[in-house]
Amino acid sequence: MKLETSQKDGVMIVRAAGRLDANGVGEFVVQLREQCDGTAKKLILDFSGLTELGADGLRVLYLLSKKNQGARDCLLVTGMRPCVRDVFDDSGFAALYKVVDTVEEWPHASHA
Repeated sequence: MKLETSQKDGVMIVRAAGRLDANGVGEFVVQLREQCDGTAKKLILDFSGLTELGADGLRVLYLLSKKNQGARDCLLVTGMRPCVRDVFDDSGFAALYKVVDTVEEWPHASHA
């Protein structure tokens, strides 16, 4: 699991690559804690490099949404491959996160 982050004007973009499953979730959590300083008002998870989303990854995403409860518009997921999108949709996570195909589709994210 690899993460790259960028932040500007309260928008944090987290680009994840690899597997967000039992094998990658620990590294995802560690890197997310290290790279997110808590000042971002909006969080965009760019999953274009994500190759797999498993139950452990879904648990972490659920906890992240609970931490930001009531702020669905502040949590955005973008760039999911079809296999990742199927898991995301089938598990009901589209109700917790705003989902778009590309970061550019969200007007406030393109400058981050």
